[in-house]
Amino acid sequence: MKPTTIRLILSLAVSFKWNIRQLDVSNAFLHGILDEEVYMEQPKGYENQTFPDNVCYPHKSLYGLKQAPRAWFKRLSQQLIDFGFSESKMDYSLFTYISDTLRVFVLIYVDDIIITGSNSQAVHYFIAQL
Repeated sequence: MKPTTIRLILSLAVSFKWNIRQLDVSNAFLHGILDEEVYMEQPKGYENQTFPDNVCYPHKSLYGLKQAPRAWFKRLSQQLIDFGFSESKMDYSLFTYISDTLRVFVLIYVDDIIITGSNSQAVHYFIAQL
């Protein structure tokens, strides 16, 4: 997230007296879906004594994987696009929803999200859907 983007969105919210909501997604990296095959050693304390040299094949993202942040962001951004948001071409962490009467801005930084918009009920509805 670019500092200028944060300042711009917060300036819009203050100028138009929009509510600002902040979200922190619990266990965000566990919600990602891996697009590639990843193998890992058996975790210490959970080794299979019968097959000590076997490896694990996780089906979902885990903390500690290099792919975890990307998998999480891909899943979240796809959900936002499915809701009708557009990803900014200048800052990939900014998503906008603009219609005739409604404007909603979503800023994402890892598992922290800032949401503001012209209609607080629409913002609340969006958060409930998310």
